[in-house]
Amino acid sequence: MFAIVFSVFCWKRPVPALAFVIFALPSYLIRFQIYGLPMTLLEVLILILFVTWFVKKIYAKELPTITFSKYKYLIALWLIAGLIAVFVGNSTNEAWGIWKAYFVEPILFFLVFVNTIKKKNDFAPILCAMFASAIVVSSLAIFQKFTGWQVPPEFWKDGRVTAFYGYPNAVGLYLAPIVVFAFGWTLQVWKKTKQILKKTWLPALTVILGGLAMLFAESEGALFGSAAAIGLLIFIEVIKRIESFRRVKNWINKKQAARKILIRGGFLFFAVVVLVLCVAQSAYLQEKLTLGDHSGQIRQQMWRETWTMLQDKRLVQGAGLANYQETIAPYHATGIYIRNNDPEFDKLIKISLEYQRKHWQPIEIYLYPHNIILNFWSEIGLYGLIIFVLLTLTVVWQYRKVRNPENKALYLVLLAVFLTILIHGAVDAPYLKNDLSVLWWQFIAICIFIQKSKKEIV
Repeated sequence: MFAIVFSVFCWKRPVPALAFVIFALPSYLIRFQIYGLPMTLLEVLILILFVTWFVKKIYAKELPTITFSKYKYLIALWLIAGLIAVFVGNSTNEAWGIWKAYFVEPILFFLVFVNTIKKKNDFAPILCAMFASAIVVSSLAIFQKFTGWQVPPEFWKDGRVTAFYGYPNAVGLYLAPIVVFAFGWTLQVWKKTKQILKKTWLPALTVILGGLAMLFAESEGALFGSAAAIGLLIFIEVIKRIESFRRVKNWINKKQAARKILIRGGFLFFAVVVLVLCVAQSAYLQEKLTLGDHSGQIRQQMWRETWTMLQDKRLVQGAGLANYQETIAPYHATGIYIRNNDPEFDKLIKISLEYQRKHWQPIEIYLYPHNIILNFWSEIGLYGLIIFVLLTLTVVWQYRKVRNPENKALYLVLLAVFLTILIHGAVDAPYLKNDLSVLWWQFIAICIFIQKSKKEIV
């Protein structure tokens, strides 16, 4: 009955229906089977949305077209890489399910988006849905911080929250890119209009609640990634403000290129010096950035094992979809000794059983190696990783084709979003999940929308 109602909704109101799918990205957690085929509610929503859009196009005698030529060949190669990885992964039901959920369905959603959202008025519901979804997830996470409601015991003992998900890092994986986009959107509106509260209360609330939720989840990769991207946006805005001063502007115009390079280089150098000094004075930051803490050492061990596995005749094809855990098993160490700053650590770990027991850390075999490069390399092979890199570089390269200055600034916000995902991806898996794969392609679709828009979007 729900499917029938949603189908009618998609037929009559395609833009709100698309927005509803974005709002309901966490609904992949609702799982069931249809005639023995594993499905999630999010998958049902995407499939209905695509089929309805496709049938409506045929009914109107309008063949669906792909006009974003810079992406269509990479998209085809992306799907093929995933399909090859299914067979590398022994063509299991789980591998087919992952290919369907992480590769095919996000592309179907992407096709509907780029062919449906064409005007500024169409874009507004998309923004509201994305921000509202983040606010709902954040609100639950914040509520859990003070109640512990539905938080698994193994995480609640450390005071971490999980929202709808089963583990804390999922909160940061979902919220970080949305929070950065919400901050950038607020910044662009603030530059343009004085009606700051009226036009930005929803994204501003997203930033505040999302930031608190990531903090309470203790998702350090998300916090570092979003802080770096937001810091970059602020830095760029400061540079623009300084260059807008008349005296400085007149001075720059004398020797345009040289002066701009001098000013920007000077500020960049100053920012780097401040960052280095902060890191040097902070043992906490040093430990985190050098991966010297508990979780960092575990991740380094996972990466070593994954690299060893790939070097063993799997450099090209990887382990295959849904096959990492089985393939990595022969290379997996049951545990490691967690190092500390004790100068006699190496000596004591060899001779003291008590010291060994104190520092021994068992390591389970995780679903992925928790690094965006190794994740794709192990799942879809070296060729799949190259396609992912080319997709990312294409997104960056298209920035130069945005003609409208206001839209160019907004596109820069999107690049900051991708930077957030990549930084977080250095220590986690920010794509290989139902909601995250759709979110990734949603942001690419927004990039295309901004690039094609001749009028200002903000």
